[in-house]
Amino acid sequence: MRRLITAAQRTVGVAGTIQFTTDAFGRRATTYNDLPIVVPYEDNGGTEMLAFDEAAAGGGTASTSIYVVNMSPGFLSGIQNGAMEVRDLGELQGSPVFRTRVEWLMSIVLEHPRAAARLRGITNAAVTA
Repeated sequence: MRRLITAAQRTVGVAGTIQFTTDAFGRRATTYNDLPIVVPYEDNGGTEMLAFDEAAAGGGTASTSIYVVNMSPGFLSGIQNGAMEVRDLGELQGSPVFRTRVEWLMSIVLEHPRAAARLRGITNAAVTA
């Protein structure tokens, strides 16, 4: 989907909202209205996470979704209940492996009704304005 959005940058009606910037590591980053476009990694089996395999409105499996998240203060936040607790349980008898227990009571909070949205039914076609 990012390739389709990048191709739309060359279209006159869409070009003003898609920019190419540099991230904190000096890599090229694509943004839409100053929001970064992030592509998810493949899962452990090598399957693309957001492939065009969702059920389309008219049936079939030819669409995908785009998820939009606003991580600004007051929109989407991370919370925790106390500090992270780490305990060393020592080395296992059967193999040279150390066991460590980590306990971290944390979650995310949607603080605003427009902090996250799903755009579904996106087809594998050229992006238009």
